Amino acid sequence: MDDTPISLVLQLIEGPELGGMDRAWRTRTERPLIIGRGQDADVRLPDASVSRTHAEISFDGVAWALQDLGSRHGCVVAGRLVRPGEQVTLGHLNEIQVGAWVFCVQLTGGMTSAVTVSPDSTQHDRVRRVSPDEIGTLIKRRLEVVLNSAGSLGNASTESEAAHAIAESVAEGVTHAQVAVVAVDDRGEPADVLASAGNTGDFELSRSLLTEAAKGQTVVLEADTQTHNYGVSIAQLGIRSACCAPITVGDSVQAVLYLDARAEDPHAGADAGEDAAPFVHAMARICGLAMSNIRRASLEISRVQIESDLRAARVAQRIMMPESRGTTHGVEFAMLNRPGRFVAGDLIGVEQRPDGKACFYLGDVTGKGVGAAMLMGIAQSSLHASLAAGAPIERAAMRLNRLLAPRIEAGQFISLWIGEYDPTTRRLTSTDCGHGYSYLRESARLTLGIGAGSFPIGIDTDQNLTTETRTVEPGASLLLFSDGLAEQASPSGEQFGFERVEPIVRDTHEPARLVDRLVEELARFGQTEAFDDDLTIAAFRFA
Repeated sequence: MDDTPISLVLQLIEGPELGGMDRAWRTRTERPLIIGRGQDADVRLPDASVSRTHAEISFDGVAWALQDLGSRHGCVVAGRLVRPGEQVTLGHLNEIQVGAWVFCVQLTGGMTSAVTVSPDSTQHDRVRRVSPDEIGTLIKRRLEVVLNSAGSLGNASTESEAAHAIAESVAEGVTHAQVAVVAVDDRGEPADVLASAGNTGDFELSRSLLTEAAKGQTVVLEADTQTHNYGVSIAQLGIRSACCAPITVGDSVQAVLYLDARAEDPHAGADAGEDAAPFVHAMARICGLAMSNIRRASLEISRVQIESDLRAARVAQRIMMPESRGTTHGVEFAMLNRPGRFVAGDLIGVEQRPDGKACFYLGDVTGKGVGAAMLMGIAQSSLHASLAAGAPIERAAMRLNRLLAPRIEAGQFISLWIGEYDPTTRRLTSTDCGHGYSYLRESARLTLGIGAGSFPIGIDTDQNLTTETRTVEPGASLLLFSDGLAEQASPSGEQFGFERVEPIVRDTHEPARLVDRLVEELARFGQTEAFDDDLTIAAFRFA
């Protein structure tokens, strides 16, 4: 028995518009699906964060899998980072993130609870395939029921409701028969009974019928064959005739529509046998179409809800952000925070001390999306509380580290630069927790990477932080930024880099103009306004 899914559908559920391109792509076991920025990609994502041939989805003989083709930024599958060159098995409804886009994987599905199946796997003399010509001719007898069922299926909002509607319609079209809609798992085995109708009682299903129907074929158990040549349980139940048709969603058999007539019913007979097969076949197809529409509608509702939730999260993040322009305790500042997607994983803050000092910080959470945004919110809240209470900057960072290090996942961390400026003494105290993106410009020199260095936040619970203190001259300026600036790529794959940041810092002293120039040059270099990663820039000038 071939129990592998014959196709995979990749459904786009989140991300920038693709200029009229498809939102769903289907591939079969014999053909891989290429995702990338290049012209030859099946799923073409026109963004510099996506490599020309970024990833490949293919069937490896056992299961569907995604392999990263050596991309620069990797992929995320079901919340797990797939690094360049790595391969990971895909499951039904797994989410795949490539750049700013999120897809949903749709494979052959199934349910797990059991129904009883007769031990007739070696008896096939009563099983016959029904030809398309027979189906086309015999369907006319029940055309009215088929048409009437369209209304009830159109009103179904769930797959369960569709299963019940189709079972009732088939029972109306095939009198004195027992009808069931039975889920099929990914091995082609019977699972939950989704709905039943007619003269229902205890069900034992013919394994031969079920196996053929699960392969996508409508089959019948003919009434003119002796039951003693069949399975014992079938004979005991007195099943005189039966048929079974696949309910297909996309290219995958998700369930079967089953009916039988039994000898104990004096009215049962050929009405539930060969004559009913084309009708059952048509109703199964209609049910499959209804379920497909329900799934598409559900995905669209989920997409809209996700976008709504992300917009709400972005509003909450904006509330936590400082003003984009301002002056505090002798420090003029300008800031920009632009998420690569709906929400950002970068944190940025300016805190006014009661003693007349000013604190400011900028950090970058690993990863993207909602998880990084939630961790950003925790970090921003913790730092604000500590600094507002007067804690020294190193203690505020250590408190955050002790909070996060035992709780976040391995490989997750926050790079953070945090400083304090005393306008009375003109002393700048700072510590750099694995961040590295800072410039101090004074009249005679430009210094890259100031602040005492240490591990990023979340790596070592017990690490102690130290600070570096220096006196800055009047008019000196400080620039902090996230890796979204230095690592933004051009269409050719070249990074913006420090060498393009430095001349702009040397020539531009006013904070707001410095931030604007960096963004303008970055957009010109990358030839896009949709940057690869979160972009956060903060510029300060000391009076």
